[in-house]
Amino acid sequence: FTVSCAGGVRVICNVPVETTEINDNMKALNVEVYGLKGGHSGIDIGRPHLNGIAVLGEILNAIPCEYGIFEISTGDKLNVIPQGAGAKIVVPPQMKDLVRESIQKAVKELSDKNAKIEPDFGVKVTGTAIGRGCTTHESSMVIARVLQEMPDSVQTMNGDAVESSLNMGMAILEDSLTIGTMLRSNLEAEKGNMVTKIRELIEPLNGTVVCEADYPSWEYREDSPLRDAMIEIYRDMFGVTPKIESIHAGLECGLFA
Repeated sequence: FTVSCAGGVRVICNVPVETTEINDNMKALNVEVYGLKGGHSGIDIGRPHLNGIAVLGEILNAIPCEYGIFEISTGDKLNVIPQGAGAKIVVPPQMKDLVRESIQKAVKELSDKNAKIEPDFGVKVTGTAIGRGCTTHESSMVIARVLQEMPDSVQTMNGDAVESSLNMGMAILEDSLTIGTMLRSNLEAEKGNMVTKIRELIEPLNGTVVCEADYPSWEYREDSPLRDAMIEIYRDMFGVTPKIESIHAGLECGLFA
């Protein structure tokens, strides 16, 4: 018998960025994170999976020189743990080889650390066509930091069960950096706590945080005559005690309750 489910809310963040024209002699590189397991942000979030967008942020933070970003490509489903992510960047021509080496060093460290949980993880760095404009180096550093530091994955547990979590499922670079995150919690109060964590990262950067599609959790009831009756009836009918569990995905029961 399922006796509790998560409530959820979509959180859309916008962080302003500054852009500049790209010098013709700059070299453009496509940085692509691939091969992560991914999964459903309600069912699989408790498994030791990496988030492709967060990994991209860590890779960008490893670049040892000034650079600009002119494209970020990720999934667009907030309830899907990203299996990968990509960014197109420009670097000074004399720094191209050093950038590749620095990225591969960061990838090896990540791969060695997570070999058991993400055996197929990798990052490709290839040449690509140059864009018309890109973010300034200062804005590029802000983007990398936000992608890496955005609260993500399991936040609290209740025994062996996930109680609250976040999933950064989308990042888009246009006139600003837009990030979409799905928050889930089996306790209503924890949803507010997670939104506060996001605000503490985004708002000091003059960014905005908007909550959408909020739906309630179905909180576990310590005292439940209905549950007690169902357990007794099931035991009488089948001779075994039923399994009682919570689910970290959203169910209609949250609204019914």
